[in-house]
Amino acid sequence: MSKKLRNIILVDDDDITNYLHKELFEDLNIAEKIIVFSDGATAFNLIKEELDNQEYNISKQPPDIIFLDLNMPAMDGFEFLEKLSATPGKENLIIVVLTTSSNRKDIERARKFNVAEYINKPISEKKIEDLLKKVLG
Repeated sequence: MSKKLRNIILVDDDDITNYLHKELFEDLNIAEKIIVFSDGATAFNLIKEELDNQEYNISKQPPDIIFLDLNMPAMDGFEFLEKLSATPGKENLIIVVLTTSSNRKDIERARKFNVAEYINKPISEKKIEDLLKKVLG
């Protein structure tokens, strides 16, 4: 990949998964910044704030890609997607569902929110390279 992404957000309640995925992204050197959240609510609030600030031309920038787990306590991935779908400015966000669920209903439900990709864990270098080619060209 020739151009580095500005930032990637990982949203997963599993600290070990976040650690391993962050290490993989750092090894691949694909983003200037990798931001990790262990819950959907905190991630959503930050992203909404950055989208709001972008609308008002403040220098904040929303993430290039959000990797989102579906199964989390408090605010799960579907609640996150639902709230985000009602947020102005979300049109340019690339959301990748990264989950252990291969349930057809989960896949169909996630696709209704226009997620860019639905990937089963664990993530690998090959999956990331294929994903970046697909969503970034």
